[in-house]
Amino acid sequence: MIEKIISIKNVGRFEDYACSGDVTFRRLNLLYAENGQGKTTLVAVLRSLCTGVGDYIQERCTLGSTGASTVSILLDGKPVCFADGVWNGTLPETEVFDTRFVAENVHAGPEVEHEHKKNLYKFVVGDKGVLLAHKLEELDDNIREMNSAIRTSEGEVQKHIKGNISVDNFAKLEPLDGIDALISAAEKEIATVKKSDVIKSKDVLSEIQSGDPQVKEMTDLLSVSLENVSAESEELVRKHIAEHMGEAGESWINDGMTYLAGERCPFCTQDVKDVPLVAAYRAHFSEQYVALKARISDALATVDGTLFQDTLLSLQGIIASNGSLSEFWKDYVTGDFPAISFDEIRLVCDKLMQLMRNHLRQKANSPVESVHPSEALLKKMAEYEALRNKIDGYNKSVREVNKRIATTKKEISSADLATAEGKLILLANTKARHSQPASKLCDYHLKLRTDKSSLEKYKAEARKKLEDYTQSVLALYEKQINDYLDKFGAGFRIVQVDEQFPGGKPSLSYCISINDVAVSLEPPKATAPVPSFKNTLSSGDLTSLAFSFFMARIDQIPGLKDRIIVFDDPISSLDCHRKTATRQQILRIANTAKQVIVLSHDPYFLRLVWDSADKSMRRALSIVRSDKGSVLRAWDVEKETEGEYFQNYFALVQYLEGGPEGDLRIVARCIRPLLEGNLRMRFPGQFAKGDWLLDMINKIRVSKEGDALFSLISLADDLSEINDYSKGYHHGSNPDADKCPISDGELKTYVERTLKALYGVLKPVVAK
Repeated sequence: MIEKIISIKNVGRFEDYACSGDVTFRRLNLLYAENGQGKTTLVAVLRSLCTGVGDYIQERCTLGSTGASTVSILLDGKPVCFADGVWNGTLPETEVFDTRFVAENVHAGPEVEHEHKKNLYKFVVGDKGVLLAHKLEELDDNIREMNSAIRTSEGEVQKHIKGNISVDNFAKLEPLDGIDALISAAEKEIATVKKSDVIKSKDVLSEIQSGDPQVKEMTDLLSVSLENVSAESEELVRKHIAEHMGEAGESWINDGMTYLAGERCPFCTQDVKDVPLVAAYRAHFSEQYVALKARISDALATVDGTLFQDTLLSLQGIIASNGSLSEFWKDYVTGDFPAISFDEIRLVCDKLMQLMRNHLRQKANSPVESVHPSEALLKKMAEYEALRNKIDGYNKSVREVNKRIATTKKEISSADLATAEGKLILLANTKARHSQPASKLCDYHLKLRTDKSSLEKYKAEARKKLEDYTQSVLALYEKQINDYLDKFGAGFRIVQVDEQFPGGKPSLSYCISINDVAVSLEPPKATAPVPSFKNTLSSGDLTSLAFSFFMARIDQIPGLKDRIIVFDDPISSLDCHRKTATRQQILRIANTAKQVIVLSHDPYFLRLVWDSADKSMRRALSIVRSDKGSVLRAWDVEKETEGEYFQNYFALVQYLEGGPEGDLRIVARCIRPLLEGNLRMRFPGQFAKGDWLLDMINKIRVSKEGDALFSLISLADDLSEINDYSKGYHHGSNPDADKCPISDGELKTYVERTLKALYGVLKPVVAK
């Protein structure tokens, strides 16, 4: 809490002030000062104290003084001083309403500029919103700085780029293994394009066929036996053939069995039904047996024939042809080419066929017996299977090479020299990108880009957080402002309160609504006159708007009990109704805040606040001139405002606030002297000592533009009507004044018109 202004030196009117007498501050402090005595200077000192901005004081250095500006204020028992342009302590828990607040946050005269919208935004959203807004602005500034660094980085990287490629794309080029080989390949590609006709007509490689003699099937055939032929029958047949026929006996008997019909021998017609040997023949030479013999015979034909050898010769030719083609294509197609040894193929196949032939012949001699493959055959079969895998790999490689060849042919068909050269330039840029010093420059450039992306992400998050918070505040704030405007009888409201981000900086936008018509803050752009903020609101309306903004902000402060609120001329140019409402709001704040300071050049307004305030919390001071400049002194507000003018004024105010009481003629008789006193105070020297209200009205009517009284010309008719009404209740004008009938409703109307004429101005007519 501010306890006392100890001293102020070389600041405006305060040339050499040092406190004397009882000028201690209390919870509610009323400071009266006539114009030019230093009231605004004292407010500037308080604003500097709460913000810590020394310029507010130094810009008001006493003219003609050579000494430094110094201030000492007692805060909660501890002196806080301003010297050498800085404070050794501040009072940040202070809110100040004055002309600077209005000019910086609401409007400058009739104009609302972009800077007002930005400042008002910060004022409305409060400390939390300001922190969020500052974070957003900080990120925006960082992004601008980052953009500048990126532009510088781009210039350095550009020096290492070949051809037409952007800096960002150059920096993002990935390193490539074997870049020199790729460049060499690209150079070959250029040469390839130049030989496109020869390349497009060149054959592709061919796959080879192993001529598989069905080795697995032969192996399976060796193990086949006929289970329905008994061992006894088999032994009997074998023994008979061995003793009587030899190697061809089995075949001879098999052929003879085809002639056996019924149970008689086709050679001697004897009955063979009970002959064991014939029964053995029938079991041995069954259909299964015949089929098995045929399979064995086919297998031997395969291994003994020339088909397999012809296949090997064809395979040898394909391998040789592929080798020749590969040598050609290696100059135009990258990657591995197929390779296989024909000698290895022939050696494995020949040996396998030899071993398989021997095993099949053994099987042919005893078809119904299983022949077990020898170790040599099994080993050679494994080698053959490995060889087949090699052949499959070879053919797979052939297919892959052919795909690359097809791609090359297709590319050649659609490629041109410019494209091939462009590819070479890209590879050259890739090599340059990952060579010094370009590599270091590009890494730094990409880091800047990444950092900027992060900043933009944080900015988007900060903006979203700010927008969410602001919307919650603005909805309440708009309602509070309009509530205050209603209390002050403003006759207009604010609508469409919203945040904007021109240039990335948050600002507050709103419209004035009059008779449900929204009026923009922007000055009119049309040549014809249209309603706008500039031409719609009176000076009293402008002050009411600014004061409503301020009061709505105060209501949102959660810790108001710890705040000091300073009001400088809160009722400048306001009419009586607004004056009463302003008094009520100041007293409401005074009952909650830690301390309230009200400065005004209107002693009667201060008297209104004084009379309504708790005696234990109020203090009245004044700023007066002395031989050492302006000084603070105790002020007897009651004595200074006890004259007839004040009594008349309060009679009207109390009548409006409290309703009709007593003889209403007494109230009516206060109207004319109040108007006369007010005009004499506002326009000293313009009226003669004996002029009555009618005389004053006549002088107003005959005034010319440029005369002091000409500003009242629009009120002349209104004043004349008020005078006509009030003179009926004065004995000097009406001997029967005490008997003149009076109506409360009529009196109320003329009292309101009187106070409006005193403290307000008629609203200008707006073009529609």
